[in-house]
Amino acid sequence: ARTFLLVVEYDGANYFGFQRQEGTDRVSGAGPPPKKARQASTNSSVSGRAARRAGAPPITIQDQLETALVRLTGNTLAQLRVRGAGRTDKGVHATGQVVAFDYHHQQSEDDADGKSDDGEA
Repeated sequence: ARTFLLVVEYDGANYFGFQRQEGTDRVSGAGPPPKKARQASTNSSVSGRAARRAGAPPITIQDQLETALVRLTGNTLAQLRVRGAGRTDKGVHATGQVVAFDYHHQQSEDDADGKSDDGEA
């Protein structure tokens, strides 16, 4: 595995901070929360406790990054091991926040037989 570093900037107004909250696994979960609960969780005037009572886990910046990285790399959440060098609270913006993740190269059939992309050995 190779470790990559990202420097990110975001508007945290509609998020519950950087770090994934306990009990949330947006990437491998059964899909998005029900529409009514999703609206409550993205409304910045609703507290995290109120969103959880409404049945929606809070959405965080880490959730969004992990979802994008799983789609981009084809790796599982466990393989990626996304780590933030700092955290933000609900509604807080960030500039220059450092995030690291591990990338596990998925070996293709061409890679396995020793051929390069142009068919040469």
